[in-house]
Formats: sequence, structure tokens, C-alpha cells
Amino acid sequence: MAVTELQVEDFSADMNRSRAAAMPRVTIALPVYNGGEFLRVAIESVLAQTFTDFELLISDNDSTDGTEAICREYASRDSRLIYKRNAANIGCAKNFNKLVAEARGTYFKWICHDDFIDPEFIRRCLDIAEKDLSTITVAPRTVVTDSNGAPLYTLGSSETDGLLASDDPVARHRNMIRMLQGKVV
Repeated sequence: MAVTELQVEDFSADMNRSRAAAMPRVTIALPVYNGGEFLRVAIESVLAQTFTDFELLISDNDSTDGTEAICREYASRDSRLIYKRNAANIGCAKNFNKLVAEARGTYFKWICHDDFIDPEFIRRCLDIAEKDLSTITVAPRTVVTDSNGAPLYTLGSSETDGLLASDDPVARHRNMIRMLQGKVV
């Protein structure tokens, strides 16, 4: 089955040419399926970054809610947002992988439709990454919230640091999954 893509093309031909020539420093990738309930907050948190040399790639996996309209609205207002919609649902992994293949930035960050990031997030991560070019991952403190935005716990705090400090990568991974499931061990 061939999957076709629709890309928002609300930009002039000249703008598209200049945009293709200018590589962003950071790619922020947002795969989504039926994420309309929280999507505006995620997009607005990315567009509010103090560091502005980024592209926000959104791959909509054939959503049936208001996701498409929300994405098209933001893409028409900000040329850093590139929206593509799959004509059919291609599955979660393929939707994620498409974004990796299309990323143009030197640096890459995932964001989910129900995430939001501090306005200084990208700048602060880049400050750390570029101090030591051998750095391969920057993992800031993360506040996990419920669907109303109320904090549940903080990854990277004294509450969780010991759980993620193990020398055993299997234990670190297991503890991270448990924390993300709301089962702080």
C-alpha cells in the first residue's frame, strides 16, 4: 500500500527556496495521532522558545480528531512548523522514524502532543551540549504532571536521582519506565 503525504504549502516559492537552503540548528519532532486535546499547548511551548533557530516537524498519523486543523492553523502562521499528514495510519514506529529521516537540524529533540517545555529549554540544553562536544544526550529535569497540569513528581530531583544513578543500565531503564507509569519505586 502506498502512503501519500500532504504537506502544508502556504508559503511563497521564494520562501520555500530560502527555507530549504537554511538548515536549522535544532529539529523538534512531534509524531501525533489524535492528540488534539493537548496539542496546542505542546506547539505553543515550542514556538515560545527564546532560541529560535529550529524547525518543528509534525507527522500526523491520519488523526480523526481536530489534530489536522490545529496543525494547519499553526503551520500557516509560523514557517518553522512543517506539517505532514499520512493518508493512512502507518503505525507508531514508522511515524516516529519518518521524522528522524526528515530532520535537518544539527540537534534533535522529540516532543509528544501532551508535552510542554519551558521557554528556555532549547537554549539551556544547547549551552550544556556545546560546552563539551563529546556530549551525546542532554536530559534536563522533567516535571511529570497529570492531565490537568498538576505535578506528580520530578525526574532529576532528589526523589528520583538515586533510582537513575545505578551503574546497571537495565535497572536505570526499568526504574525510568516505572516512574513514567507513575509507579515511583
